[in-house]
Amino acid sequence: MISIILYAVFYLSIFFSLENRTLESYHIIECGIDRMIPYCGIFIVPYLIWFPYQFALLGYFFMVGLDHKEFYRFMLYICGGMTCFLLVSWLYPNALELRPALPPDGTVFDRMVQGLYLIDTPTNVLPSIHVFNSVVFHITFCRGLERGTGLGWKRLSLALITLIIISTVLIKQHSVIDLVLGFVMAGIGYLLIYQRMLRRVVLARLAKQSYPVA
Repeated sequence: MISIILYAVFYLSIFFSLENRTLESYHIIECGIDRMIPYCGIFIVPYLIWFPYQFALLGYFFMVGLDHKEFYRFMLYICGGMTCFLLVSWLYPNALELRPALPPDGTVFDRMVQGLYLIDTPTNVLPSIHVFNSVVFHITFCRGLERGTGLGWKRLSLALITLIIISTVLIKQHSVIDLVLGFVMAGIGYLLIYQRMLRRVVLARLAKQSYPVA
């Protein structure tokens, strides 16, 4: 708990300082696919579900889900990626120009999106922390469940993060580029954190194949 609180204070302090800094120019993140994806305000709902999703799984990790070693791997995984995001934002200031002009008399979802736009600036979007964190939490949750159990919970988690990830581009909070790089960072982090364990599993399987039980 202390490690999470300390890192949260560190991360939020740096993040908001980056958000509030004044720069003459930003690198605009955009690709052709972004303009082809329609705006869909209702996806503000799964976008916001990202927050309780993380808190719920953190509670699960603390109470029953993870042993100490697995929890420290999770902390290294997620804190490493979020720190990389801060470094990218500092060294490569980036922003979006994808947000639509929403009508003041729009749907309740449009008003929710407009409120999000007012709170969260369209800067420091690369890679998407919404995507990265969703993948990390899902992987850690699945690893914490015993093999052969919790299939329904795994599917529910996968469905939630799929909606969350899709929502980032449908409410124009991120470019497809941010989404893809969020996956890339999660993949690299997984290999770095769990590579030794994967190697042990592969070697164990090869040993069983080499020396079959009579």
